[in-house]
Amino acid sequence: MIDFRYHLVSLISVFVALAIGIVLGAGPLKEPIGESLQSQVDSLRSDRDQLRTDLDQSKTDVSDLNEFIAATAPDLLKDRLPEVPVTLVRAADTNADAVNAVRDRLSEAGASVNDGGELSADAFDPKGAEDLLDTLRSIDPNLPDDDATALTTALAAAVSAGGVAEEEAASEAPTGDATEAPAAPEGGEGTRYDQKQSEDVLQAFGAAGRLNGGSYAAAEVIVLIAPPVPEAQAGRSDAGATEAPRPEANAYSAFATDLDKATPTVVAGTTAGAESGLVGYVRENDIGVSSVDSIELGAGPVINALTVAALHDDTSEGHYGFAANADAIMPGAEK
Repeated sequence: MIDFRYHLVSLISVFVALAIGIVLGAGPLKEPIGESLQSQVDSLRSDRDQLRTDLDQSKTDVSDLNEFIAATAPDLLKDRLPEVPVTLVRAADTNADAVNAVRDRLSEAGASVNDGGELSADAFDPKGAEDLLDTLRSIDPNLPDDDATALTTALAAAVSAGGVAEEEAASEAPTGDATEAPAAPEGGEGTRYDQKQSEDVLQAFGAAGRLNGGSYAAAEVIVLIAPPVPEAQAGRSDAGATEAPRPEANAYSAFATDLDKATPTVVAGTTAGAESGLVGYVRENDIGVSSVDSIELGAGPVINALTVAALHDDTSEGHYGFAANADAIMPGAEK
């Protein structure tokens, strides 16, 4: 049984230990402890200063490269995409200036840019999409049973309709009007719709308030402007790129994959998006779709146009921009 004498001994032990610590701390160990702490503080201070210097230098390097690429854009882009049809699709709330810059640089490279429309924030959310899904399944009975997958599959097939594969199929048709679009293939990988199906799907998404604009057009390359990263998440060191930046991130990833199966596709986004947005998600999860970051900078849209040109020339996947997880700054450049 624990008695008073046990408590007394315990208290005496505590006070003895405290007294010894005070004596040693104020006596023979005072200087070694003080010197060790001061050394650690000095080392941390030095590391902080070095990190600050490195960060400033990195910012200067990026700024210089950005200015150089933007200044040499006319020479870099000249005749890179002569009359190549490119469709530009953008997520909700994307920066208008960045989108316009991406479009302008593609045009400067010679591309014929088609407006693929602006997706709403709930474009691929199956909640409340019953009527839309009924319409889509009447257009394409082969759509997947999963509602979310059906939405991404249908819109991807509509946006990528009229591309090279369809034109080649039409030219090889033994009979009928050569200008008439062929029957759409059955649902699945690389699905493309004919012109009527494409227009009907785009109209259905528009009527449901899930797509603003968008029109049928041939596309040899598609550019998908990624959704912006929420301010609360941008710049967070703990916001991993493999974590979905928004609930619909997986849907956008699936949409990009479906687009790329039928037509070479580039996912373009901001610098922040390469860290904790769709661009970073695409890169870290290796979904097989090309990406470009930093489109908010002057060089970003130039890099995007060069990426589209490289993808059009050899269809090889690549990730470009100023972010650490990019393969290189631009196609053909070393990291």
